[in-house]
Amino acid sequence: MKRLPPPLILIAVFLDAVLLVDPRGNFPLDDDWGVGFTTFTLLQTGRVQFTPFASATAYLQFFWGALWAALFGETFTVLRLSILTLSLASTLLTYSMLRRLNVRRELALSAAAALLFHPMFFWASFTSMTHVPFVFLSIVAAWMFVIAAEREGVWLLLAFLACVASFFTRQFAILNALAPLVVALMARGKKLAATYAAALVVFGLLVVSGVLVGSEKELALHKPTMSRLALRAVHYVYFNWQNAALFFAAPLLLVLLSRGRPRLPRPVIVLAGVAFALAAWRMTMQVGMPIPYLNSGNVFTDFGLGPPTLRDVFTLRMPHPFALPWVVKVALMIATTIGGVIALSLTAASLKTDDLFIRYCAVYCLIATLIAAGMSIYFDRYSIDTAWPLLFLLMLLAQRVQITRAATIAASVMLAIAVVLSIGGTAEYLAWNRARWDAYAFVRAHGVTLEQMD
Repeated sequence: MKRLPPPLILIAVFLDAVLLVDPRGNFPLDDDWGVGFTTFTLLQTGRVQFTPFASATAYLQFFWGALWAALFGETFTVLRLSILTLSLASTLLTYSMLRRLNVRRELALSAAAALLFHPMFFWASFTSMTHVPFVFLSIVAAWMFVIAAEREGVWLLLAFLACVASFFTRQFAILNALAPLVVALMARGKKLAATYAAALVVFGLLVVSGVLVGSEKELALHKPTMSRLALRAVHYVYFNWQNAALFFAAPLLLVLLSRGRPRLPRPVIVLAGVAFALAAWRMTMQVGMPIPYLNSGNVFTDFGLGPPTLRDVFTLRMPHPFALPWVVKVALMIATTIGGVIALSLTAASLKTDDLFIRYCAVYCLIATLIAAGMSIYFDRYSIDTAWPLLFLLMLLAQRVQITRAATIAASVMLAIAVVLSIGGTAEYLAWNRARWDAYAFVRAHGVTLEQMD
């Protein structure tokens, strides 16, 4: 019996997951209201109008959403479907790119699944947040880098255009110019370096001209401040690698438990181990949040109930009706701290490789960590932007090692857990918001004012 082509397997899995979650509902999630306002205003007036709270200048996403809204209606369901399309495209691109890089079929397939069911990426796929469009165009830009490094010629121009296009998703897209520029300079590729230096100049001009600024008010919240910068930077570096190790646990275990894995640099292990342990101790003992740390966590906190930001659990300090036991949170903190140290050490070790794209992924993750460390606010969803290349790096390393049965079993179990967590948590999140907005419509229809409702 002929095997089903992997792209069709991924499409079938994706459609099943979408049906299980059910993306329907004309209501915003998280920051969707701001994206929806700008997108619908663009469709109605032809102008891009930012809200006072817009930080990401996602011009391409606004036009993409406006196209969908023009065809299928101005609803948040339609906007979600537009992002889900890019999520599927990112998944298929991941598989195709790894296959082009000579990664085995089963490894490339598992990598695509690991991206799709990365808990924060999967959740973001059902919102209008800018992370998925950013990752999609970043993968396209990375693919153009690979081909341009091999062939040069017209591919240098295409690499430049793909890089510049990614700037119009999130400001983090500066990494799509910085990382390849550093790699090109390390490899002494003059034409390749010139291409990305030109892209970096374009990014600077776009910032100076105000195109990539968005809301001054929101941007001010994210600008780094000198107050307690060193302490905050250590914590943000820790959070970034802890989240990367947690959400990409399956490919990380696949490499870690295999024979012939890269040697981890001891200085990095010691330095990161001490710094991360201190950050974990401080969050656990002084702040009282062993995991998920600052900002009260993500939508999967306490079995999918979400972070304590509502009036009952935030203002009135009432406990969640279902909460993870303290000992479980501490155990998860210890495991993810160790995972973060190993992931960072593997990335640092990869700088010495002769593989240009492995080096690209390593440089990208390390520079992204420095950018995240300098920000005044860090959310765990930022690890989507800063650590997506870690998946490619780990799979390219897995291609070089002797994968053991223990590694296969551990990675399969972790991937299965990620699938269940992502689908179950996101479905619960959508269902809860659907019920909340139904309740809102009901009480409004019966004359309850907003003040009374609060």
